[in-house]
Amino acid sequence: MGLCILKHVFLLTVQKASDYLFWDERGKHTH
Repeated sequence: MGLCILKHVFLLTVQKASDYLFWDERGKHTH
């Protein structure tokens, strides 16, 4: 059960990180 939560948090963090990097890349291209 603890591992499941850890996995969920990890995936959520990766998703947020990829979103942040994606928008950062967009910002670089736009400006």
